[in-house]
Amino acid sequence: MVIIEIDSDVIKVDGNVVNNLLTSLVALQNCNSVHLLADRNMNHGKLAEILQIIKKSGCENISIQSV
Repeated sequence: MVIIEIDSDVIKVDGNVVNNLLTSLVALQNCNSVHLLADRNMNHGKLAEILQIIKKSGCENISIQSV
C-alpha cells in the first residue's frame, strides 16, 4: 500500500516529500492500493487534481481520509 499525504504546501509519498507526484507514482514497482491522507482544510479543486494524477499513474484501489 502506498500512502500519500497532502496539504496545501506539501505532497509526500510514503513519508518522502515529492516535487512531481505523477513521476513518483509511475516509478513505483507496485501501486495496487493507495491511501490518501488529505488536509481537511485543503482546496477541493486541488484534491480533485491529485485524484486525477493518482488515476493517471495507474494506481488502483484508492481510499481517502481527511485529517
